[in-house]
Amino acid sequence: MAENNETHQRDAIQGSELPKERKKLILNAFVINSPGHLSPGLWKHPRNNSADYTSLKYWTDLAQLLDKANFHALFVADVLGGYDVYKGPENVGPAVPSAAQFPINDPLYLVPVLAAATKNLVFGITASTTYEQPYQMARRFSTVDHLSGGRVAWNIVTSYLESAARNLGLDTQIEHDERYRIADEYMDVVYKLWEGSWRDDAVKKNRETGQYADPDLVRQIHHKGKYFNVPGPHLCEPSPQRTPFLFQAGTSKAGKAFGAKHAEAIFMSAQLPELVQPAVKIIREQAKENGRDPSNIKIIAGITIIVAETDEAAKAKREELLSYGDREGALALFGGWTGIDLSTYTDDEDFRFVKDYSVRSVVDRWSSTVPGSDNLPWNKSRIAEYLILGGTGAKAIGSPKTVVDELERWVDIGGIDGFNFANVTIPGSFEDIIDFVLPELQRRGLFRTEVEKEGVTTLPAGTKPQKTLKSHATIRKLEAMDSGDESIFAFPFQDLDYIPYGFSSDTAPYIETPIATLRAAATLMCLGLSSGGGVALAPQNTVPTVVCDLGCGDGEFLISLLDHINKTSNSIATGVGIDYDTALIKSAGVASEIRGVDSQWLVYDFNDDQDDLVNQLINIHRVTHVFIALVPKQLALLTVRGILTRLCESGVVVCCYKFHPLYLTPVKRDVLMDLVVYDRTSCGEVITVKVSSVGAKAK
Repeated sequence: MAENNETHQRDAIQGSELPKERKKLILNAFVINSPGHLSPGLWKHPRNNSADYTSLKYWTDLAQLLDKANFHALFVADVLGGYDVYKGPENVGPAVPSAAQFPINDPLYLVPVLAAATKNLVFGITASTTYEQPYQMARRFSTVDHLSGGRVAWNIVTSYLESAARNLGLDTQIEHDERYRIADEYMDVVYKLWEGSWRDDAVKKNRETGQYADPDLVRQIHHKGKYFNVPGPHLCEPSPQRTPFLFQAGTSKAGKAFGAKHAEAIFMSAQLPELVQPAVKIIREQAKENGRDPSNIKIIAGITIIVAETDEAAKAKREELLSYGDREGALALFGGWTGIDLSTYTDDEDFRFVKDYSVRSVVDRWSSTVPGSDNLPWNKSRIAEYLILGGTGAKAIGSPKTVVDELERWVDIGGIDGFNFANVTIPGSFEDIIDFVLPELQRRGLFRTEVEKEGVTTLPAGTKPQKTLKSHATIRKLEAMDSGDESIFAFPFQDLDYIPYGFSSDTAPYIETPIATLRAAATLMCLGLSSGGGVALAPQNTVPTVVCDLGCGDGEFLISLLDHINKTSNSIATGVGIDYDTALIKSAGVASEIRGVDSQWLVYDFNDDQDDLVNQLINIHRVTHVFIALVPKQLALLTVRGILTRLCESGVVVCCYKFHPLYLTPVKRDVLMDLVVYDRTSCGEVITVKVSSVGAKAK
């Protein structure tokens, strides 16, 4: 050791740089719950056991092989329909003999048994947001997250096969970008179910009291959106991850935007790293715009490896594998992926020169990027040969050095973080990768030699505890916003640091308001507390209480708060609810009439005339208290700061409340008026509410 230190010191003196630690790659095995994946016809190869895909032993043997080799994940593809374009329409016949992703079983059911057979392997499961309700999807993933000890990941897709649409109740596919708009709201729903429906301490398992879970700590989510109405609550108690690790595989403009917002790892497929690089750059830029650290999104490239002791042996292996391929199955896959039926063309036609632009554009892209294809005709035979081993993805063929050189080129040029290794045979392909490729990667410092901590619940998008590191959309949108910049808090306002049940959304929530929230809100309003035959609130002055909820949504919070104040104090409180959504304001008006609450409901956009809004609140409605649900980024907006500052200067008590501890930025307050503690339940559980001086009181 001393000799090494002396050598390093000597090198440094001589101007040599110490070797930098290499970025460790994420390596996943890319499979499907079917006899055939991306290499149609290869199911019959002697090193391929994929015909046994219905056997648990087939899957446990594979998972244990990968787990022992320190692979990060088993990434399982899925489709919800057959490939029926080729020789169609609606003809799955060409796909059936070669087992071209047909038949195919549901991948999610593999997770519990494979988790029980392994220690560290994560299971990335493909599931579509287009054909299953989010309420049901959330339950299924919570279940397998429990049973796997937190080792499940969700590969979010929106589906692409017309055959799936027809078999799942639609006449045709939903338009591409619309599928992503649906998926975006879908994610909002599952986030609320996973993260916001159950408190961390909701499950008691108290044998003495007979209480399994505290009903006060389980709430509905009341999601009301364009595509989904989901009242909740979530059927499952919190699982180890709550929200599973999120993969995403869309590379269209809409897909990249979706991934930059939601995904923790994005799967990309292209022929060359030069083609991946621009997409990676766009995704990282969009992630930054969404308030995320771009480096927290891991980019995973798909690639098929054929490796042997020498380049010549690898090429010979490729030829031997090709001999088992099925041309019809390859063209069936092509039809499903592109929507193009090549059976209408002759065998000799060169698709670079056909009149149909859709065909020509696909083939032009391949002919210009596939190595070794210069000046070769791209006819049906050529396309089938190219697709038979690994589909449309990149290929690396050669000795361990040749293959790893190519992988390094992908990392250096493409800016990627790892690979999904597609298989030609199972377990043959992965045995070759383990025997030939992993040792060379490890020799170069590019892949781990051991797992630092067994049983981890995440992939290296964050190998630290999932609960604290992982930032799904409802949380991660705020990571960059919660930067500790205290200048946005330069005006006085009251801050309620705790609202039961976590968050509902990043805008005004439409939630069922529990009594604890109402009491906390009333405390914030400085109405005070007094004991007696129960908790009662007493007004501290004779000024009529007029409460405004800026961004009131459907009015549930304001109506419940006013009702609570009027029932528990001598104050007669009235309200003013303001929101830009006309439909919600109408709904709020109906609800307040039904419940006998005196409140006015106004449609107003906060970005409109601020002077007019402030004048109405102060001089016309004579508001005494304003509630507003904000996150730090909203507080930073000059329009919002201007409105709240002027209200405070006029003596209005502004109560800014937030909906999740992760939203909070530590704030230095010049004056901390009091620390109010009160009983929340009959069991004596205590909540702490911080109340700071505001408005006239601060004067």
